[in-house]
Amino acid sequence: MKNIWMMALCVSFMLVCQSAKAADKGVVPTPVSSAGDAINGKHQAKRCKGCHSFNSGGRQMTGPNLFGVYGRTAGKNAGFSKYSGDLKKATFVWDEASLAAWVCSSKEAIKALTGNPAAKTRMSVQKKCGTKGQDIAAYLKSLK
Repeated sequence: MKNIWMMALCVSFMLVCQSAKAADKGVVPTPVSSAGDAINGKHQAKRCKGCHSFNSGGRQMTGPNLFGVYGRTAGKNAGFSKYSGDLKKATFVWDEASLAAWVCSSKEAIKALTGNPAAKTRMSVQKKCGTKGQDIAAYLKSLK
């Protein structure tokens, strides 16, 4: 009985991934070990597509391409020059916690992550906090 449930879960996951792949022309969030749900994070991140691309080799828009952002030093995306001065000087690396904090409130996160209470960012307010923020962070982590 346990094997039947496991097989059903695997088949369901494969169908979800195939559906996502068809919808996004190959960008499929891979499951990652985290507090967030990458598949739900992909759905939550749809709003971000107005300013960011998510594909390998995707264009820089109002905001930088977010493909491969996880593990990158903040403010250091080659080919993107519109970072705020504080983000250009940042030394922190994007991890799940910093990404989740950022999509909740970039205005507050930049201050905490840089240790500068006067730090600023040009990014607009997101308000994707809690589970939604964790899910987006998991999705961004999956883009490799």
